[in-house]
Amino acid sequence: MSQHKGTPAILIPAYRAEKELRTFIPQLLEFYPAQHIYVVNDGITDATQALCSSLGIVCFSHTKNRGKGAALRTGFFHLVHHYEWVITMDADGQHRPSDIPHFLYAILHAPAHCALIFGVRNMSFGQMPILRMLSNKLTSLALSLLCMRFIEDSQCGFRAYNLPVFMRIHTRFRKFEFESEVLLRLRAAQYEVDSVPVKTVYIEDGPSHISHLTDTLRWIFAVGSTKISLLWNS
Repeated sequence: MSQHKGTPAILIPAYRAEKELRTFIPQLLEFYPAQHIYVVNDGITDATQALCSSLGIVCFSHTKNRGKGAALRTGFFHLVHHYEWVITMDADGQHRPSDIPHFLYAILHAPAHCALIFGVRNMSFGQMPILRMLSNKLTSLALSLLCMRFIEDSQCGFRAYNLPVFMRIHTRFRKFEFESEVLLRLRAAQYEVDSVPVKTVYIEDGPSHISHLTDTLRWIFAVGSTKISLLWNS
């Protein structure tokens, strides 16, 4: 492990997000140094790479779009030799940099067997779009039952991963369902997860790369097949 062991990295998977990053990254730089911020450009030939270079931020790139999970894995594999923890944030600006200290405090006090710290958003009426709130509550309930541990917000991408621990698990899925698969596999391996409260800014008419029916079916298949595989091999 290099000299960065005590300082978590910030990792941002990005897909067609140049416009949003032009606003989000300067806000992030007010709270975190550029040398610890990394972007994964998921196969899009926009100006994301040039933007990152102009701001002193390292950007890893895919030659084609491979999915959020694949982008996170790319970042993890690049950073594991330099950092113990990495905090992931979405590129659309919905995660507030002012919440980073919550993760830093939780990381500092995390026990050795803690592998993941996830952000928990306010999912009460009026604080989150109704359809998103219902979807998040249902998926969180399902994962809570499968993990045998209360998961307050299973779909929040604002998270902190213990990289050495992550490298010990095998993941199959490469799109957004990757984050739920990781939760299942970490809990099956007897690792602890923790949570911190975060605020989320919901941007009207913001970019969305979600196909609700297709992605819901993909999530059900990923979570179901992962749980069956874990039970079969236990």
